[in-house]
Amino acid sequence: MLTIRHILYPTDFSEPAAAALPLAARIARSHGADLHALHALVLHAADAVEADKLFPRMEDAVVELDRWAESRMAAHLGEHDVGDLVVHEARERGFSVGAVILEYAEEHDIDLIVMGTHGRRGLQHLFMGSIAEDVVRRSSCPVITVRERPRLGDASWPARLVAPVDFSEASHLALAYVRELAAASGAKVDLVHVIEPVTVPDPYITGTAGFAFDVETVRSNVQDALEELAASVLGEAVPCEIHIDVGRPAAMIAAFAEERGADLVVMASHGRTGLQRALVGSVASGVIRRSSPPVMIVKPSGRQILPSPTSETT
Repeated sequence: MLTIRHILYPTDFSEPAAAALPLAARIARSHGADLHALHALVLHAADAVEADKLFPRMEDAVVELDRWAESRMAAHLGEHDVGDLVVHEARERGFSVGAVILEYAEEHDIDLIVMGTHGRRGLQHLFMGSIAEDVVRRSSCPVITVRERPRLGDASWPARLVAPVDFSEASHLALAYVRELAAASGAKVDLVHVIEPVTVPDPYITGTAGFAFDVETVRSNVQDALEELAASVLGEAVPCEIHIDVGRPAAMIAAFAEERGADLVVMASHGRTGLQRALVGSVASGVIRRSSPPVMIVKPSGRQILPSPTSETT
């Protein structure tokens, strides 16, 4: 079972943010964890030289904003069934929402962040960015993003897991999380790999034979590799179905998860930032923006909440 003692639920009191609260509360109950509800108090950056002249009432504005947030947080939590949980209400000031969330997570030993995302795409995403994606890239602990209010019901959650696999070390780690989640809830598991077609410009091709991407050969090799990986990481205790498709990974993974009625997509992110991310792109970010089911992101370099080997053998 995953080791979760402290869950962070950041909120700006919007509907997209509120969609994540029932899931955060559900996970907190099932693990006996404390729930931290955080609102970031963010104003425009002040002039470090003559701040009083430019913003003579900034501190007054912060006080009023804090009072409003305190009242709104109480009403927000009161609208949801969290009375049986240990809830820590927090309002922290900072210059960016993402930084406030990440600093709070580090200072309070947060094991899991559960947060809503507006799911912006296209030009809107390019110009406005995504706080959720920023937190996912820089968080040292796993993050679950929620774009639509999840179907929780009364049964064990999650009942169906989708696990995208790209055969990297990171995706092996994600499967370890899938194993623990499925073992605890009895969830059905779908392993999915999307073969991205290789496009080669004509000048690259020499000779008369040309270049052909043999999809069927690749599919057969991927099938064998997925079966071997499932046996080694999931084992016999967590049966799974294997799915292989051809196309653009992010869009196809999100569509597949919705089609299968998944409760949670569990995948790994390599945590690329800056120019490297801009050039390489990020499948995880694409899935976060598109996926109807919640998406859990884990990183090999981050804080792990998997059970220790000693706890598994005792």
